[in-house]
Amino acid sequence: MSSSKHTGTAIAWGKVIPASASSRNAIVRLPHWTGPAVLPEDGKFKPLPGVPSALSALDLVQKEQAVYCTFPDCGRFVTIAQGSKRAAFRHPRGITLGEHDKDPETLDHAESKAILLSWILRTYVVERFDHDTTNLVLTDSNGARVPVRPDAYVELADGAKIAIEYQYSAGSGRRIREKTGLYEQAGINVWWIFSGHSPYTLKLRPQFIYRDGRLGYPETDLTTTQNEMLEAGIPFVWFDREHQTIATPAGRTSRLITPLQDELWPRKAAADGTRRKGCPLTEEKYWGPLIKGFSKSACLVPSSLSTCGIDTTTGALVTGEMRKWGREDARAEKEVQHLREEARARHRATELHRRERDEQAKCDAQELAARAKEAERNTRREAAEAHRIATDIRAKRATESTMERKTDTGSTVHSLKSASTAAPSQSTLDDTTPLRPNSSKAPSATATHSNPQLRRRKVVRWLLRTLRNALR
Repeated sequence: MSSSKHTGTAIAWGKVIPASASSRNAIVRLPHWTGPAVLPEDGKFKPLPGVPSALSALDLVQKEQAVYCTFPDCGRFVTIAQGSKRAAFRHPRGITLGEHDKDPETLDHAESKAILLSWILRTYVVERFDHDTTNLVLTDSNGARVPVRPDAYVELADGAKIAIEYQYSAGSGRRIREKTGLYEQAGINVWWIFSGHSPYTLKLRPQFIYRDGRLGYPETDLTTTQNEMLEAGIPFVWFDREHQTIATPAGRTSRLITPLQDELWPRKAAADGTRRKGCPLTEEKYWGPLIKGFSKSACLVPSSLSTCGIDTTTGALVTGEMRKWGREDARAEKEVQHLREEARARHRATELHRRERDEQAKCDAQELAARAKEAERNTRREAAEAHRIATDIRAKRATESTMERKTDTGSTVHSLKSASTAAPSQSTLDDTTPLRPNSSKAPSATATHSNPQLRRRKVVRWLLRTLRNALR
């Protein structure tokens, strides 16, 4: 939740730090050692942490050419001022600090580098460190030797190699990617640190982000270079030299879950009503590193330099916020496991339903096949019965037709014999009497008695009709 109010501890991110005649940061030059030093508040009469000398800070500033200002070519500190809040190295009276104000980038760069190196020197066993940053000759992917000059270089006794790159300006994303590639190929872990007091690297929003319901943290928009680093997977932090705190960019997002083969994840409806595709997400949101493609701004979570550490195996910087991410990851993992169990149960239920459906479909198909075979057998049986009946009918009809032909032929022959035997005399037929058409009886003697020729013709016609009918 964002709000314009802020009830947490005051955070000076983005505050401009003016140059002054005193500073807690210095460069100590001893006969066999030259490096940064930070004066503690109660370090006036104590040796400086990280400096290999039994002399107190006050003894060191009183020696010739022992303690110098971190600003290049500024000069030597000559005394220590013990204020009400903290002690500080002081320049000689009357020194002009105009160069400090003219070049705030150099002052911020020099003092921040001194603070970070001093913290490493007093916290870890260092095999080698380079404060003046001579060139490192590295090899690129093509085998060419490329000189690279980090702002500071450290080798721990455990073997970890660290290059510190401090950015007051916005920087070039392409150049940062190239240098990161060179460092990684040489086995060097690079810390990309942006100034917490630069208007080019920090674009604070007016509101604060409340976390855990009580403490608010500033929010900043990411610059173009920082977005390019986020897309390339290059981590970065901000550093506040005044409070000696490192701000880790963090975001609160849902965690992506990669679906497995035996899991079934539902597609949730998006705001526009469509079904959301892609990897599933956790229902709860967790704090963690920025995710490329999802983060355009960041919550600055400060960690005191004393609570930060170094992974001595890889040389990676570990802040207090990064340690909290481990607890957030454990909480997220519990939810992911719970969601995976639900997805596996959903997959098992779906597979069981699918198998039952397939079994039912198989049984239905078998039943339909059995019905089809039975119908085919019935059809064949009915067709055979119909064929048998038709054959019987044809045979019966052929037999009856043969019998009828034989009967008709016998009747015709008998009729012809009878007609020829009992035919009337020619003188008794009357030729003027017409015969009835289609008559099956012989013409009467009275009708054909008067005309013998007509009688013969009608008799022939009658015989022809009778024979024709018998042959049909």
